[in-house]
Amino acid sequence: MYCNSCGMNSLDAEVCEWCKSPIGAKPAKTNAAPASVAPQPVPAQTMAAQPVAAPTPSPLDLTQPIPPGLDVTQAVPHGGNVRMSLTGEVMEVEAPVHRPPPGTFTPPGAAYSSPPSVMQGHAAVRDLPPGAIHPRMMETSSHYEEVTLGEKWEKCLAVLLPILLLGVAGVHFIPTAYLWIELGALFLAALVMGATGAVGSYDEAFAECTGVLVVSFFFGPLVGFGGYLILGLIRQEMSAAINFLLLVHVAARFMFIVSAGTLQGVTLYNPEGDWTMLLPHLNLFSAPGFISFFIICSTFAGWLMSSFFRPVNE
Repeated sequence: MYCNSCGMNSLDAEVCEWCKSPIGAKPAKTNAAPASVAPQPVPAQTMAAQPVAAPTPSPLDLTQPIPPGLDVTQAVPHGGNVRMSLTGEVMEVEAPVHRPPPGTFTPPGAAYSSPPSVMQGHAAVRDLPPGAIHPRMMETSSHYEEVTLGEKWEKCLAVLLPILLLGVAGVHFIPTAYLWIELGALFLAALVMGATGAVGSYDEAFAECTGVLVVSFFFGPLVGFGGYLILGLIRQEMSAAINFLLLVHVAARFMFIVSAGTLQGVTLYNPEGDWTMLLPHLNLFSAPGFISFFIICSTFAGWLMSSFFRPVNE
């Protein structure tokens, strides 16, 4: 029941439980301040009858800027860093590791794990003391990185031309050793071209080498060279190393034939037979054909052996 005197609700219909006044009595109009009413304890029945609502958490406002004095990346006592995600979750992250720059000497026993090197060529000198790296060592390393293709061909021709000149003079003055001089000169020519880096490596040209050797065995080196050149133009992809090797091979054999002249006394392999095997022909397992194929193989063998003399970082 509503009490007109104090304005509270009372369970008793006749006397107010709060102000002990009759329920229907009207409050007296006086100028004095109303006396304060001492709160009375709520009966257990009333508290049990009314369910207590759980407090609702206030929503997280992510649109507000972070206060200036709050650092969400500051270190915590557990040894790591924490960061707050957009959903309000607190996550632990690893603390940044301050690593010394490359070339700094790290004393033994220091808690430092070396980072993976980007340049594998400098991995061996990263943790050495500064006194262990000689200036000439760094000069040599940078020299291999800055060598251009023109410098490589300059070195190649400086060694290749004297070899071919000695071969031409040898077959002219010692015609009986025509075959062996030709084999040695072509082998060394291919070896020099590969060792100086004028031509690329043979690692990715095994299939092309096999095809050129098979065609050259049956139809001669000119057909093998021309066929590979036409096939490369059609595919728009060819090995420049094979083209240069075959060009030097054909040109050197032609110079040897011209220098030796006509020699009927050489029975094993004379210049006339070499000229016949150099031109397009059909070889059906003849002796001159096998010898000519062996000469072609000596060129490719020199190219393969050149990998032992190439720089390590190429």
